[in-house]
Amino acid sequence: MIMRLHLLIIGLLCFSHFSFGQESEEIEAEENRENKYYVDLFYNRLLPINTFGDNLDRNLNGYSLSYLARLQEGKHNFLGFSLAYAHIGDSFSAFADSDVRTGSNFASLQLQIRHFTDFFFWRVEPFVDMSFGPQIFYTQTTTTFFDDGSAQVDFDETDVNMAYGVGVGFTIHIIDGFFITPKVTYTGGTGVTYLVNREDANQFPLDNFRSQTTQTNYINIHVGVSWTW
Repeated sequence: MIMRLHLLIIGLLCFSHFSFGQESEEIEAEENRENKYYVDLFYNRLLPINTFGDNLDRNLNGYSLSYLARLQEGKHNFLGFSLAYAHIGDSFSAFADSDVRTGSNFASLQLQIRHFTDFFFWRVEPFVDMSFGPQIFYTQTTTTFFDDGSAQVDFDETDVNMAYGVGVGFTIHIIDGFFITPKVTYTGGTGVTYLVNREDANQFPLDNFRSQTTQTNYINIHVGVSWTW
């Protein structure tokens, strides 16, 4: 009988602790929904598709930073912008008097809209993102001279296209306005010319690149952190 009483007391304590913790998390989540600003910092894994994927024949790595502000008090809609960078490839050669590296990259500046759904549970809150803006594709060659350590940067190829993105993700609240934020987006872009490196068969790095002109469609897997206040 005493053993059963002890087990009952322990069970009630565990239940009350769980209920109180869950209630505190829900209150904290509600408070976070009233914050006015969001900043996201993401690592991005880009998976090119269609002709863009056929010509690249590789996945890309990149980073992005977003800033969003609430549009209207009491509503869960945010407007802002995002800056993103991705690396396509590079080639390197060492000469008697210098090192030469050529890299192909692209960067974007996007107008971004985010809508948080009315549904959320525990520490998780889903959202939908939409974005639109220019992407600049550029290839640069950097020559570093051994004698004085100086560097010369030449832009070999640049082109700009317009892109749009649609994505879904969710925030996982950690503590005091900080979140882990996974997101997946689809990005489509108009036709643009860019350089892609293949085998390093030529001594001068730029000669290992060839020009391609395609639309730029890719799946972007984002993993990062968010801060809200």
